[in-house]
Amino acid sequence: MAYTNDFTPDKRQVNEQGPSHKLHRHQYKKNGYTLHHLLYSAPHDEPRAEGLANSLRRAFPGHVVQTRCMDIDDPIDTNLVLGQQMEFLASLDKDARIDLFFSAGTDVIRLGWFLASQSMRDRCRLFSIRSIEYNHHEHPEFFRVDFVQDQSLYVLFAKRQQPPPIPGKHFMGQALARVYALAERVAQAGKISVLLTGQTGTGKELLARHIHASSNRRDRPMQSVNCAALQTPQLLESRLFGHKKGAFTGAESDQEGLFAIAHKSTLFLDEIGDASPEVQSALLRVLEEGTFRPIGAREDQRTDVRVIAATHRDLEQEIERGKFRQDLYYRLAVAELELPPLAHWSRAERQQLIDHLARQLPREMKLPGLGLQFDDDALQALLDHPFPGNIRELRHLLSRLLVFSQGPVRLPDLPLKYRSGHRPASFHIHDVERQHIRKVFEHTRGNQAEAARLIGWSVNTLKGRCKDYGIRREDFA
Repeated sequence: MAYTNDFTPDKRQVNEQGPSHKLHRHQYKKNGYTLHHLLYSAPHDEPRAEGLANSLRRAFPGHVVQTRCMDIDDPIDTNLVLGQQMEFLASLDKDARIDLFFSAGTDVIRLGWFLASQSMRDRCRLFSIRSIEYNHHEHPEFFRVDFVQDQSLYVLFAKRQQPPPIPGKHFMGQALARVYALAERVAQAGKISVLLTGQTGTGKELLARHIHASSNRRDRPMQSVNCAALQTPQLLESRLFGHKKGAFTGAESDQEGLFAIAHKSTLFLDEIGDASPEVQSALLRVLEEGTFRPIGAREDQRTDVRVIAATHRDLEQEIERGKFRQDLYYRLAVAELELPPLAHWSRAERQQLIDHLARQLPREMKLPGLGLQFDDDALQALLDHPFPGNIRELRHLLSRLLVFSQGPVRLPDLPLKYRSGHRPASFHIHDVERQHIRKVFEHTRGNQAEAARLIGWSVNTLKGRCKDYGIRREDFA
């Protein structure tokens, strides 16, 4: 979206002589376009982007226009900008031919689109929009951006592109940052297999995607499968290796497996610890020989695939129990990375993560008018909780609070399990007293007379304290 030229000077109306309308008027059908992704930087631009998209749909029936927020809050943050641009291009159909049209923007935006287009230069062309004030016509112009393949220039840009940024926008503590630093080295180490370990919800798939995006296989999409999600060993084996028509009941046609689809790319095997012995044997053969045989086939197929496996189980313990093959473990764990649980993050880092998610989730959930704020007791309760489900559990909780809470989140707004282990926000007598009153009200379900009896106060004294501390017994009923 061209912020200057696609709208009238007062920004209140769509400019039908602007570059987006001109693109549809003169280029859309001529160039055989089938879809126009109308990109905008941040959630606060959504109303203008949708207004422009609707104007295009009305003016050009049959032209397909989709809006997409790039979530670029800081247009001079190189890692953020390039990460979002690369993530957008990676989401497109791998066989599609792409024409990128960009208006001036910041230097970082322009550099990002150059690097992004160069990474896909076999199927991507780059065009710049020359605004009215810089040409001799009464309307904006498009011109193709071509680059001379000067070796020194190419090396300069290549160095600035590496290491690729983490996909999306994610906060990480020091312990997690160390793991990602190691992942950068692993990504450059050819096709060696990688084993990611850690509790559920620590972000193993996200790390796998980062390794793939940082490797020389990033031009092809990573494939993935959850080994625990398929109900029978045969279903998993068929998903991985494919099958021939008639190989088993329900096999009505030939089906390619993921090892064939992921040729020259990366295959992510989530929950590898749940794979059956038969599948483990077949996986070992692929890793050792680079060949596999689809179910019902008579000949082997060769494949060049990098395998990244993940599990929340202790595979060495599973080996001792006879549940997992030791030779497969050694093949997978050439490089083993363990993701730290949220409980191992420092208290300060966990608070920074909560603050980060409180800002990010309203944008993700398209609730820009809402926000998350916490009073001291609610925040301390969250920091005290161990979160066995880790970052995933925390995200789900904050998403729920975002939808249902009105105003700042207070301790009674949290589900009971997040309140039970809470310590006072401080050891000041008033904070301790306030927290004690709340715990008693939780116990009595808001019964004021019973609460006063248990504390040893009169009902009037309890009412006075509740008024002083802003406690409402109705919140505990």
